[in-house]
Amino acid sequence: MTRRNPNTGFTLVELMLSMTFVSILLLAIAILVLQISYIYNKGLTMRAVNEAGQLISSDIQRTLNTSVPLDTIFVAKPDVDPTGGRLCVGTTVYAWNFGPYVDKPDGFNVNTSGSRDILFVKFQSAGNKYCEPEDDGDYPAIPTQVTQLLTNGESNLALHTFTVLDEDGDDVTGQPVADDPSQRLYNVSLTIGTNDADFILANGCNAPADAAENEYAAHDDEYCGVNTFNFVARAGNRAEE
Repeated sequence: MTRRNPNTGFTLVELMLSMTFVSILLLAIAILVLQISYIYNKGLTMRAVNEAGQLISSDIQRTLNTSVPLDTIFVAKPDVDPTGGRLCVGTTVYAWNFGPYVDKPDGFNVNTSGSRDILFVKFQSAGNKYCEPEDDGDYPAIPTQVTQLLTNGESNLALHTFTVLDEDGDDVTGQPVADDPSQRLYNVSLTIGTNDADFILANGCNAPADAAENEYAAHDDEYCGVNTFNFVARAGNRAEE
């Protein structure tokens, strides 16, 4: 029987095979960890988007459900490619600047301190003066003491679209949502997502068409999330049904 010489070690081929196997194993583990991290971060981003959307949707829906139709005015300015908007429902006012125009000179909403860093806020006011232009055509600046319904946070969220339609599906931008003193139905749609104008296209996380030619070619969308929320609210005195 042939015995192995105890003084001999592994051959070069054996060492190379072992190192190759270990390298492949470590690479597979690293890829797995990166994938898990990607899924986890993507989940956190979408969770933040959904929580923000549900909070805003439920708040507006409750306000509209207890309102009088003639007390509701929706404004989006400018009329073409609006940079922000306001929704006045009785004594409640909602105001926002869309993502690309947050804290930018062309953002529609500005507060009394001159800041346009307005993501989505809520405040109380007597009458609808905040949704009606003044004599010079400008809208009143919103107060600084407001309730923040949307904050940047780690996910850097912003509002991307907001529309209010009456029960016939007509866009009522800048006009009373309804002129019927009885009950009315309002279809509200809003899109919330990561505030990255160079990465979010068509309300989704898609790489730009020229990604191969610019700095966003290697942009990872694990921190990008977008979702659209639709709901129906009914205003009017239901006791009269």
